[in-house]
Amino acid sequence: MVLLRLKVKKTATYRELVDELIEMPRIREALDLDSIPGPSTLCKAFDRLEMAVWQVLLNVSLADLSVSGVTG
Repeated sequence: MVLLRLKVKKTATYRELVDELIEMPRIREALDLDSIPGPSTLCKAFDRLEMAVWQVLLNVSLADLSVSGVTG
């Protein structure tokens, strides 16, 4: 999640994010990254993560709604 947020905030591509991580040893240390993942690894992980986040948000929002038989 942190790397995804960093990518969005910097409006960087996956390759640019990897290049920036090479130059950010304190960030790597704070995230406990032993190695820097490749751009394709990040892309695949972010795609899976985004769907998981939407599923959690959907489940949380549905839990707060009354069950009336009408869905949107």
